[in-house]
Amino acid sequence: MKRIISLLLCLLCVIAGMPCGMAETNTQLASATIDGGNGDRVHLRAEPSTKATSLGLYFTGTQVLCELDSTGEWTKVIIGAESGYMKSKFLRLGNDQGNVRSKQPFGNVEPINGVNLRSAPSLEAQVDRKLERGNAVTILGETASHWYYVSASDCVGYVSAKYISITNSAEISDVPDINMNPGDLKLYQLVLNNESQFFSTSDRTNLYLGQLNGSFDGLPVTFTQFAVVDLDADGMAEIVVALSVNGNAYYGYEVLDAREGKVYGYDLVYRALEDLKADGTFSYASGVEDTGFGTLKLGDKEYSIEPIAYSEPAEDGHVDYVHNGMPITDEAYRQLCDIQEKKAPVTWYEFTDENIEKLFGHRY
Repeated sequence: MKRIISLLLCLLCVIAGMPCGMAETNTQLASATIDGGNGDRVHLRAEPSTKATSLGLYFTGTQVLCELDSTGEWTKVIIGAESGYMKSKFLRLGNDQGNVRSKQPFGNVEPINGVNLRSAPSLEAQVDRKLERGNAVTILGETASHWYYVSASDCVGYVSAKYISITNSAEISDVPDINMNPGDLKLYQLVLNNESQFFSTSDRTNLYLGQLNGSFDGLPVTFTQFAVVDLDADGMAEIVVALSVNGNAYYGYEVLDAREGKVYGYDLVYRALEDLKADGTFSYASGVEDTGFGTLKLGDKEYSIEPIAYSEPAEDGHVDYVHNGMPITDEAYRQLCDIQEKKAPVTWYEFTDENIEKLFGHRY
């Protein structure tokens, strides 16, 4: 309870100091807690629509202030220095907040000289505190401009995402079943351990995983997490490696697909593989009205996204909605997106030698 009160006080302090006047309203505000259900994060939208620009993603368990007079599908909320709209079904008020199980990850400050905790997601914003290297933070969410909204001790604020490393990837206790043949398991383990090369479809050459810097303009690449999931719906699992590029966590992914004694690698940017689900489906976006969800098709030379449902701008200025190749209504598309959002998320594992050995080493 003390932690909840402290966070609310910090939220109110941040709001009170906002130059844009978001707190200057006659509308009564109440605290609420985000509950994404099966999902771990919820979008903050610029307008009350799933087609509106996403201002960021905030984790289940994060507290917000919301307008009590909001009605219907959407609620206007304030999170730190940001305001926007969240779907009302993802917010818990009053005593219901105590039933929300937090899915907020933890992180550590990485730079040797520490980082500044700021009152807003901007280098021009006021510095509220200095965080030292190794300090632990709770990650409450991430803005669209890649600032983490974090809780550090008894205060909240913003830190550039590139300075924080996620530390609580799933530990492997009960080893999950993986649908792969023994030969592929061995290939994946060798590639993940940087002991064998894979064929990079973007560079058109064989590379070790540690040589991926060349694919990102020479910027330093580190590997934070990996997942085992069937992305192309062929009944066999692939490996998805989350990449941190130049300190920017969740910059993108390297998808590894073993077949016929060879491992192929595919570079995907973050927005091309968002909100990955346990069934291998994922969301993607290239614009406010150019979004969808689907699976991957993995070829010898390149990958392509196989959309299940998507929206795209039409020449006449309207937006077209499509499901399995057939036109659908705006409402039907929103319903499909809601179903997709509720699916169980994929399990991410910390990229460590121990986890790689547990998942692959004993099976062949």
